[in-house]
Amino acid sequence: MGTTHFDHEIANLRTAPGELSFDARIGERTTNVWMRTASPATPSADAALAAVTMPAMRHGGRLRMTDPVSPRLLRGQREFQAIQRIWSHDWIGGIALEEVEVEAPTRDPEPGGATGRVAAFFSGGVDSWDTVLENPDLTDLIFVRGFDLAYAGPHTRLADQVEERLREAAGDLGLPLHVVTTNLREMGDPHLPWGIYYGSAGAAIAHFLAPLFDRVLMATPADYEVQGRWGTNWMVNVLMSAEGVEIADHGGHRSRIERLERLTEDPVACRSLRVCWENPDGAYNCGRCQKCLATLIALEAIGARGRVTSFPAELELGPAELARVRIGDSIVLSFWEDLLDVARRSGRGDLEAAIAPVVTTGRATLGRNRDQRQRRGPGPPPTGALQARNLFPAADPSERSLYATPETAAAVAGAGSLAFLVGGYDGSGNFGDVLMLEAALELLAPLEPYLVVLPVLERRYMDHHPELAAQMVRPPRYPVYFDPEGGGEGGLVPIAPGPGLDSAVSYFYGGGYFNGLWGDRKLAMMRAAEALLAEAKPDRIRRIGSGLSAEPAWLATLGEDDAALLRSFELLGSRDPRTGELLSGFGSALVPESGDDAVGILRRLRPAEPEGAEPQVVNLHFTEHDWVTDDPGALLDFYVELVAELKERGDRDVVAQPLIAYLDPRVDERAAADRLAVALAERGLEVRDPVVLRPAGLGHAAAKIGVGAVTVACSYHVALTSLMLGLPTLTVAHNPYYEQKSTGLIDAFDQPAGFVIGKGADARSCAELLAATALDPEAGRRLRIQLALDGRAVRQRRLMAETDVFGPIAATVAGLEDGAPRWAGEGADVDRRVRGVEGRTRAAEERAAHAELHASNLEAQIAELTSSTSWRLTRPLRRFVRRVR
Repeated sequence: MGTTHFDHEIANLRTAPGELSFDARIGERTTNVWMRTASPATPSADAALAAVTMPAMRHGGRLRMTDPVSPRLLRGQREFQAIQRIWSHDWIGGIALEEVEVEAPTRDPEPGGATGRVAAFFSGGVDSWDTVLENPDLTDLIFVRGFDLAYAGPHTRLADQVEERLREAAGDLGLPLHVVTTNLREMGDPHLPWGIYYGSAGAAIAHFLAPLFDRVLMATPADYEVQGRWGTNWMVNVLMSAEGVEIADHGGHRSRIERLERLTEDPVACRSLRVCWENPDGAYNCGRCQKCLATLIALEAIGARGRVTSFPAELELGPAELARVRIGDSIVLSFWEDLLDVARRSGRGDLEAAIAPVVTTGRATLGRNRDQRQRRGPGPPPTGALQARNLFPAADPSERSLYATPETAAAVAGAGSLAFLVGGYDGSGNFGDVLMLEAALELLAPLEPYLVVLPVLERRYMDHHPELAAQMVRPPRYPVYFDPEGGGEGGLVPIAPGPGLDSAVSYFYGGGYFNGLWGDRKLAMMRAAEALLAEAKPDRIRRIGSGLSAEPAWLATLGEDDAALLRSFELLGSRDPRTGELLSGFGSALVPESGDDAVGILRRLRPAEPEGAEPQVVNLHFTEHDWVTDDPGALLDFYVELVAELKERGDRDVVAQPLIAYLDPRVDERAAADRLAVALAERGLEVRDPVVLRPAGLGHAAAKIGVGAVTVACSYHVALTSLMLGLPTLTVAHNPYYEQKSTGLIDAFDQPAGFVIGKGADARSCAELLAATALDPEAGRRLRIQLALDGRAVRQRRLMAETDVFGPIAATVAGLEDGAPRWAGEGADVDRRVRGVEGRTRAAEERAAHAELHASNLEAQIAELTSSTSWRLTRPLRRFVRRVR
């Protein structure tokens, strides 16, 4: 054992009527903490001990102070620490607490009678209003500036407004309001999330005002049945009491819904209710954030929304609003479960349909299955609103919705085995979707020509497809087009299997389409294929999938027939661990983590050494798609500021390399790349010509990307390509869909969590992180080595997944399940097929080599971009930047 030393200290403590300040040294960080009030209270050192104990527990060791504290508090904090340490083992985010040994003198309990006064914290929220309305013995209220409302800065005006409203409410109640201003969070936030620390912060304020009161009530955020083991909790609140003041919890006997129902009976509460913590543009209640949205839904469900006048009148429950909901702990989940219960009790199927996906997502996030409730009692039965969607039931065979050219229709009619491929590629030019289709086609190529492979594309994108096929190394030979409206124009005819069909494959190949954006359409495509197979009745059908990413909210709303067919897929390989958990809970037979299907193509890439000479290249994929971000202007500003900050910090010049991933007649990222280039050039930053990513010419593009120092990407597959090249990569995650994508990449490649760019991300902080990691010579070298190792693991996972997928498909096509290979005895014909496969493989390799060497189609697209009007207009500016350099 080494020599024991004091890790933390409370020093320079000063008290005066209405004032307390001290220096809190926690580890190597020292913060001057202060509390102030106009009320006539002279505090003791107890407030300092209550404030510092939990932040110190993030580090362990000892906490020393020379000012005397309450004997009861000194005893109680030992039990408080023991409980919090045990609880921290289950906290999300890897927060672990260690007990600290407190060394402090004790004071003799001061004689004196009780004040007879009882105070409660009063923020104007649901929980604090419940405490006020349910405790007639209350004599005082406490409002703190510096907790959820900053004591200084841009929210000062809002804090003034809130204080004014609460003073008015306190006056109506006939109770004095004590206002405390503090900077406690400047000490606590660097060590603990506010949701964990605020109970200790409240105890510190209670001790600060202790001379005035016998008891101080702290509202708990949930009832006893679902109360979380953090923040304020009935088990720990009382342990922070002293001889002169008892700290007690309140509210555990009533759920938040029940509290809200009681609150809406009081007109004063209805005028001043405040739940918003985000307060955009200084709003008292914005009506859009997660807490506002949940409260408004609850008020609507109990029929009281019109009574509460402190919220906007509108209630928007669209996908964009619900996408803002993040359920990160059991208390929030229990409230949304209660919302679902009250919606069902009130017969509000519309609210139920909005709430149920949020609950399912929250349960999955916290590791619960889709039907697991926190409350022991059963909830009300569903209203039936969620049972309307059944996309997969067998369709009328006479109603065709799959069409093809006569050549493809003839191949289908004469085939002995068919494979329907439904996945990311639908005929539109997303780089990642094209890659995944290429990987699926390459995987099944050895089974051709006996297996006729039929990628299902959208009829509406039929005209786009030939242009995109020309940019593929292995374009599909037999595409079929989905058109439920029955459009056979353009020379297309309905397809139908012939009498010789003996086996078939339904294959969901990879992509993030099992969600509310595209999932319904993909299921409808597979339903059309399944309808044809139901009519043909082949002897063997194999249903299989790989590389999938699923949204729990979408899975939760599937009808029973859809769910049953998805469960019939014997393998649904997941792209990321979260999807694996969701699909496993969904009931699928086998859900291995297959990784992304595009790795089947990207695995040929190898990490490159970054350029050592000037300049330092930053790869930038910027897009304005609404499914990526709802604020493209802010995202563009972030990119520009980030590059400018990197230039400011580095000892080498910085050059931006734009990347384009989505390019077809419908969706074209060239305009976004153009705007990015203009904005960068206006800041004096050099910009190279864009690189368009396509399978054909991928090596040519990878050579340009691979010399970069770092990549910033809005696209999952641009990020994956960069990571497979061993480049540190930042991914944009402005919504839950992209957060899941980014989390999967962080899981697969051991990068810092700060490499995920959420909404409101700070470019300066991001640049600082990059400077300390990816761009630091030693740290960057270690990170690249780690990325190379992780890339190898990703490749190995893909190889295993190909075995999982190809083996069962090959067995089905060859008839091995019937005891003898379908091709047995065919001798020379088998040899011809094998030679045919080898010939097509060589042709594909030659085509790839040709594309790698020339990449002519990509260069033509670049020429089109660089000949655009805005690109020409900004050329002098970009040339000037180069000359200045």
